[in-house]
Amino acid sequence: MIFFSWGRRHRQARLPDGRYLVLIYQTFAIFWVFAVSWGARYEIRTPYPNGQWAVQPLTAQQAAESGVDKALPIGFWWRWGLLIAIGAGLAIALMSTLVSVLIGAR
Repeated sequence: MIFFSWGRRHRQARLPDGRYLVLIYQTFAIFWVFAVSWGARYEIRTPYPNGQWAVQPLTAQQAAESGVDKALPIGFWWRWGLLIAIGAGLAIALMSTLVSVLIGAR
């Protein structure tokens, strides 16, 4: 059984001129449900008839200025899900400790 996974993922969208916008990011997931992502970077890839690709890296600022970064969002849960789960677990542990201390103080 696989308990966790990590690595690089990508998303791509075809642009009207035949090129592709590619978003590449790192991810770590537990049970494919709770994930955290970081290190997003953008590339423009142009296909050639011989099967090769020309790759042009874009900064996040360039992608935002051109508006093409909106085509490839990383979902909220895939970006922050693991941190939300850890935070919820810590909040539950804190509340149960406080309740047990308050009940025990009577």
